[in-house]
Amino acid sequence: MNTASTTRHRRGKLPLVVALSLALVMAPVLLPSALAYTHHGARWQGTNISWAEGGGDFSGNVGSALGPAASSWNPNTDVTLTKSTVASLTAVTYYSATDGLNGKAQWTTSNGYFTGCYASVNRSNVASWAVNKIRAVWTHEFGHCLGLGHTTSIAIMTGSGTNVQYDAYGIYTPQTDDRNGINARY
Repeated sequence: MNTASTTRHRRGKLPLVVALSLALVMAPVLLPSALAYTHHGARWQGTNISWAEGGGDFSGNVGSALGPAASSWNPNTDVTLTKSTVASLTAVTYYSATDGLNGKAQWTTSNGYFTGCYASVNRSNVASWAVNKIRAVWTHEFGHCLGLGHTTSIAIMTGSGTNVQYDAYGIYTPQTDDRNGINARY
C-alpha cells in the first residue's frame, strides 16, 4: 500500500516539475529584459572622445543646450566627451520643415569603429523650445554618436521622440539604462 501511495505522490509532482521547467525556459522570452539599451554596429576606438561645433546656427537655446548635452554623458560612464576646435564627432544644426525630425545622427565607420559622426538638431522644429527640451535632443543624438540605438525603456535613447523623453518624463540627460549601454560598449 505504501508503494501505491508513493507512486501517486510522484505522479502529482510530475506536472509541477514540467510546469516549473517550462517557466524557467520561457522566462527570458516572456519577461522584459533588464538590459533594454541597444547598440548599433560601431564605437569609438578610445574612451576620450573630442567633439566640435560644425556648421549651422548655434544661437539662442540651441547653442546653450549643446555643451551641457555633450558633457552629460561624462558622469557615471566609461567615456569622456571634451569640446575641441576640430573633431570627428561634430555637432551641426540644419533647417528642414519637411523631414519630421527634431534631430538625427549620421556616421561613418571602418572595421567596427566610428571614423566620424554628425549629431544634428533641426532648428526648424526646436528653435523656440526651452533649453532643456533642446538639450534632450542633443543628448539623444550624441548617444547615437557613441554607439547607442533606440530603446523602449524610459531613457534618453527612447525611440519615441522628445515628446516622451522630455514632455512626459522630464528627461534631458542620460538615464541608468543609457549609462549601462555606454558602459557595456566601452
